[in-house]
Amino acid sequence: MSRKFFIAAVVLLLAACSSTGGDPYGVARERGVMTAVAATQVYEKETAPALVAPLPDAVFEHPYNIILRWEWERPLRGDEVFDVRVWREGEPHYGITWSPSSSFNASDWLRYQQPGDFYWSVAVITGSEGQVDREISSEAPSRKFTVLSSRLPTPTAVPVADTIELPPGFVVKPYAEPPTNLSGVMNWGPDGELYIMTHGGDIYVARDLNGDRYAEDMKALFIDHDELLSYAIGIALHEGVIYISDSGRISTFTDGDGDGTLDTLTPIVTGLPSLRHPFHSNNQIEFGPDGKLYVGIGANTDHGPLDGSDETKILRMNPDGSELEVFATGFRNPNDITFSPEGELFTIDNNPNEFGPDLRYLPGEEVNYVQFGKDYGFPRVYGTINLINDPSEPPVTEFYSSVGVSGIVYYAADQFPEYYRGGLFVTQFGTAAPSPVARSLQNGRQVVFVKMEKTSDGRYVGDWETFAAFDETLIDFRPVDVTVGPDGALYVLEWFSSTVYRIEYVGESAQLAVLPTPTPTLPPTPAPPDLLAEGEALFLWGAQDAPACVTCHLLDGTASAIAPSLLGIRYWAEERSTQFGIEEYIYKSIVEPNLFVVPGYNASYMYLDYGKRYTIDQIEALVAYVLSLDPAPPTPTPTGMG
Repeated sequence: MSRKFFIAAVVLLLAACSSTGGDPYGVARERGVMTAVAATQVYEKETAPALVAPLPDAVFEHPYNIILRWEWERPLRGDEVFDVRVWREGEPHYGITWSPSSSFNASDWLRYQQPGDFYWSVAVITGSEGQVDREISSEAPSRKFTVLSSRLPTPTAVPVADTIELPPGFVVKPYAEPPTNLSGVMNWGPDGELYIMTHGGDIYVARDLNGDRYAEDMKALFIDHDELLSYAIGIALHEGVIYISDSGRISTFTDGDGDGTLDTLTPIVTGLPSLRHPFHSNNQIEFGPDGKLYVGIGANTDHGPLDGSDETKILRMNPDGSELEVFATGFRNPNDITFSPEGELFTIDNNPNEFGPDLRYLPGEEVNYVQFGKDYGFPRVYGTINLINDPSEPPVTEFYSSVGVSGIVYYAADQFPEYYRGGLFVTQFGTAAPSPVARSLQNGRQVVFVKMEKTSDGRYVGDWETFAAFDETLIDFRPVDVTVGPDGALYVLEWFSSTVYRIEYVGESAQLAVLPTPTPTLPPTPAPPDLLAEGEALFLWGAQDAPACVTCHLLDGTASAIAPSLLGIRYWAEERSTQFGIEEYIYKSIVEPNLFVVPGYNASYMYLDYGKRYTIDQIEALVAYVLSLDPAPPTPTPTGMG
């Protein structure tokens, strides 16, 4: 099976559980809903329903939430399915899904197509091979729609503060936006740069060149035109070498000719169990503090029995692949692993999706503290049920069923408050399982925090809480991976858009409603006249298509309905910048407007792209001018950057 075909199959399964929420981009005004009739030779005497809105020839700017809907006058019989077909004029009528329900989110299929005009139809067929293969376009009326771009809209079109709910004191903004869709994994390199890989095998390195905490440089290290990688699922860096985990193998990937792109793939381990069960393979890879490489292997079935291979295990090896050994066993699908600074290993595990005589319920998903030589129960037990009669290790905590745990990271930095140190952050993708029961569960699609403590017998126990909740009415979020940066911030990768979000703690004091009047410790140093003149011009007139500050921040000492007055901002800045100097506080307020929000004002009002439109010198001139406004101490009223 080719990589392109396999990925298309993956995203078609994902589409079965996609959100049908609102369209924040104003593109598909009716959320992409179209309707078609369905008729077949078998039931040709049945009355077909009338078409409903939107009208034919609908135009969509992006393949976002294009949901095909149809109606049928009676429930399907046991051997029937809806056969949905989408095609271009003059091309075969591709069957993209059999659906038992009367709607299908075609967005994922369309993301792999060139933009243009598409036709689609739906018919009722039975499940026999003879009818599946026959041409049905003449039996079901078709409808045309147009997609102008195969690229998803950038999430920055929606104010980030309006899409992700965080605990008090935390702020979020996009950090990196690779020019692709369906990114799956990321990892930091020793060079302090973020490496991002799609499941299709494309690899990018994200660089923040100007220190504004946005990776404006996105270098392509490898674009997999020749399908060199298949089901790429893991990336790690060690001593300057990139390691890749793709279907059935682990390899090093190097730049053999020195042109800045990767071209030499050298397998170090092959023959690992892969894709004998959907989405189960050798997974994300990590180097431990011991210098060895670790990888988790998914099961070859939904819930057993085992076949004696390396399925359900966590393996470890030397960096050259030698001395491969089993570290622990008993995991259904350990998607990701993480280490504490002391070398303690933690992993996540997905639950089964299929009922049967041997599994009459869907268990929850897990976080496990993994110790050498231990067994964690799969496929005999799940969670803590029946552990009294089984010697396997219990989980640290259990989640709901089918949350789709996909990424995990141990938090050992000090940028977040003490409460979060020594805990785990886990991304919950939401279910991608083909099981109708699992697909019906709307769990996950969030980032959770697991607070842990160590027991007297050396185990870890804990409980989880929601940390980042995504507003699915604005965009269909699927957090797929999470990592901690060198700066101690949390970085979350979203699957569909490939956007990396950066979450940092700025302190609840940034939102105080009443600010006392401080006295500067040092008198302000006058800025050079030419610098003030440049800053004043930017404040009054703007530049490079960025709006003038005076549009919202009035200079008569009054506050507008949109933004507060900036007179005396030097004094408020010193009070509010316990973490930063005064100039840096003003600078950050310009390039990251949502870091500090004055009470009573909406964080999304201020223009968000000054850091992209202005040079560093221009922003410094603007800072100097703002700090020169009304140097006398003000009266104690709330003010600051809105």
